[in-house]
Amino acid sequence: MYEKVILSFIRKDEEPYGARIARELRISKGTVYRWLKRLEEEGLLKRERKGRVKVARLKEPLSKFV
Repeated sequence: MYEKVILSFIRKDEEPYGARIARELRISKGTVYRWLKRLEEEGLLKRERKGRVKVARLKEPLSKFV
């Protein structure tokens, strides 16, 4: 249900995510991270940690999902 909404918050470039997504959607961070984990398992999203900032990058353009 939230898949397209969460994807719309993650740009193709690096952007901090997680708490901001949860706050703007008014859902729990746990829900956000479960969806992000699922997207990563399906190969649609790549998450990494650079320094102390967690970032996510889509492997495909957003227009493909929305």
